[in-house]
Amino acid sequence: MSHTATSDTALAPLVEAHWGSSGARVGTLQSRREAVDRVIRTLRERYREPLTLDAMARVAFSSPYHFNRVFRQITGVSPGQYLAAVRLEAAKRLLLTTHLSVTAICYEIGYNSVGSFTTLFTALVGVSPHRLRRLDRNALGGVLRSLPQAARAASGRETLRVEAPPGFDGQVFVGLFPTAIPRGRPLACAVADGPGGVQLPPVADRSCYAFALGLGRDRHPADLLLCSDTLRGSTGPLHARAGEVEPAVLTLRPPDPADPPLLVALPCLLAEHAAG
Repeated sequence: MSHTATSDTALAPLVEAHWGSSGARVGTLQSRREAVDRVIRTLRERYREPLTLDAMARVAFSSPYHFNRVFRQITGVSPGQYLAAVRLEAAKRLLLTTHLSVTAICYEIGYNSVGSFTTLFTALVGVSPHRLRRLDRNALGGVLRSLPQAARAASGRETLRVEAPPGFDGQVFVGLFPTAIPRGRPLACAVADGPGGVQLPPVADRSCYAFALGLGRDRHPADLLLCSDTLRGSTGPLHARAGEVEPAVLTLRPPDPADPPLLVALPCLLAEHAAG
């Protein structure tokens, strides 16, 4: 992702620009990444608890101000946003794998208001908890397999190109979002049969970010609803003018531990688009 470092090497230019390029700073970079990784493990283990910025900073052995800044540099989001994403990721898993009620899930993941939980879930995932649970995952594969031809034939010239690791064979899902972290309903989305050029429906003039997911043919489309180990790639900011996005390349890669959880339910949204 363009604003999420995937390794110490990827983060190095950002740190050097602020701290200088002396060899001693390489160790500083490593220690900061280790501190952030330590906090992320804590968030994933204790997400039900009301963890404050001060509590997270103590885990990182840092001041709240310094920790907040470094955490944003490495993950692309604030510690609070990351914690909310971890909680909603847990909610998605419970909705899809248990029979717990939405109310029970709300309290299980650490929220005290069902209304607030439902509003936030819908805003970030793109569909309500009830809609996600009602999705016919067995029919999802057939719906999505019918989309590549429609996506290739869509109006507008090809501007986005997706590259994948050697040996990848599967579908690629692409969406445009208003922020660097995909959340909610995309501005436009499409699915392509394998890497290569992708056409997107026209989008209003604005700045946006492109995000892609890759699903191997040996995986069930429903796996993308959780997508914890799905190939992903992004780029931006891009500019859309006259309905078309400027040319860009998205390179699929395995997830990095610092990546925020992927909440948006792209397959569900594409299925809704096909049904409409």
